Order: sequence, then C-alpha cells, then structure tokens
Amino acid sequence: VLDQVFYQKMQSVLSPEELSSIFLNLRQVYQLHECINAFLCEAMKKRRESPVVQGVGDIMLARAEAGDQFEEQVSRLCSQQSQALELIKNKHHKDPRFSHLIQECEASPHCRRLQLKDLLVAEMQRLTKYPLLLDNIIKHTESESPHTHTSRAQARCRGILQAVNEVVRETEHRHRLGQYQRRLDLTPLERLANPVAAQFKVRAVPCASQYGR
Repeated sequence: VLDQVFYQKMQSVLSPEELSSIFLNLRQVYQLHECINAFLCEAMKKRRESPVVQGVGDIMLARAEAGDQFEEQVSRLCSQQSQALELIKNKHHKDPRFSHLIQECEASPHCRRLQLKDLLVAEMQRLTKYPLLLDNIIKHTESESPHTHTSRAQARCRGILQAVNEVVRETEHRHRLGQYQRRLDLTPLERLANPVAAQFKVRAVPCASQYGR
C-alpha cells in the first residue's frame, strides 16, 4: 500500500531527499517480509498434509534466528519514523499540493480508512505482535518439543523488538540534541578566547550541521 498508493504518486510533489526521509528502506523491508511469508507458507503447506498441525515452533524459530538482516533493516526504517511524521506534518501545512495528494491517496480503498501516518507506524506495531502471537501459541501447546521451540522463537522476537526500540530511542535522542544545538546562541562564546569555549564551539557546530540536513 505504501509503495503503490503513496510512494509512486508522491514522487511528483516531493524531492528525492524528502521521499527518502519518509520511506527510507521501505522496499528492502517489504522484500524481507515477502521472503519470510514465502518460507512460512511453504513450511506450513507440508504440515497441512496431515489433518492436524502438530506445531509451528520450529518454523518460527528458524526464521527468528535468521533475523539479523531483518533486525537491521527494520531498525533503520523505524528509527526515522518520528522525523518522517514531522516532515509530513510540516508539508501538510506549507504545501497545498502535497496536502491534496495525501488526501487523495488516503481515500483509496486499499488504505482501509487509515492515514499515511498510521500506515508508517504499522511496521513497529507488527513487531510487537509477534511475541504476543507466540505467547498465545505457547498457552495452547501441549507437546513439550514444539513448546520449547516456540519459547525460544518468542525470546528471539522479543530480542529483536528490544533492539529496534533501542535504535529508535538513540536516533530520537540524537535528533532532539541536534534541535537543541541549532537553537544555541554561540555569540557570547565567539567573543571568548577561553580554550574551553573554543572546544565547545568546535564540538557544537559540526553536530548542529549534521542534524540540520
């Protein structure tokens, strides 16, 4: 939905930098989800050859333990969501063309009455659902072996969620620090010949320029 309904159309009203700020590595994340979905569908197809599916813990564990690339890409995407939402809000107020196009896109039945800001945070919300899903499976699993696999998969999913949350927090803290530094008035320091003041100016200016991009 984000790619076909929003990204493709928004290329006419946003610069490449703005598109990257909002969607970043969206396509890479989608490709990873497609691989995971294909793997699960193929594995479950074999399980359905019998009338009763005995367990899915080993399948989920295999995907969870191979999730390093998934963790990295999702961390990148989720860590930029605050800045993306801020950019969308500013463009809404300042650019009538952008505002009109967003409303047109959000009216698509594919959006299911969700706004762009709701769809952007869906990835983070999906991450929180995996441990809950596995927890529910554990509660209804009687066999010990699948239960063990599912518990390990749940622990790995929680680890991925925790790692992503940490990256998001660090990115937001750096972004906020950059905002504070851009507001600093360095004029009094520029008049001082004190070595400490000079050192502060050297550190503050590059950091402010980094987050001013």
